[in-house]
Amino acid sequence: MRTTYQLLTLILLSYFFLNCGGSDDATPVTDPIDPVEKKTYEADVKSIVDTHCISCHKTPLANGAPMPLETFQEVKNAMQNRDMIGRISTTNTLNIMPPAGKMSDADINTIVQWEKSGLPEK
Repeated sequence: MRTTYQLLTLILLSYFFLNCGGSDDATPVTDPIDPVEKKTYEADVKSIVDTHCISCHKTPLANGAPMPLETFQEVKNAMQNRDMIGRISTTNTLNIMPPAGKMSDADINTIVQWEKSGLPEK
């Protein structure tokens, strides 16, 4: 009798838990901890690049810079193909950009948020 009671309890609990799922049309929960701050090249990133990068990454190139960063397309290409975020946020002093010293965390965060925004120009 005790085994029957335990089996019946197990079946009822299983049925209850299987049927207590949420609805499929529930609104997805967004991550409130890391919201994407919409950033654009023109409004937010260009001034950072002009301040920290353009002295070497201009035409003509200076101090061994491998490419210019004078236009939106050039900066976007550096983001997509040259690990720009890795270079500006590294702690390795041999690879950090700019070589004079690390950008502020606020400037780095702006560039990261621009990437998370999809690298829009305007």
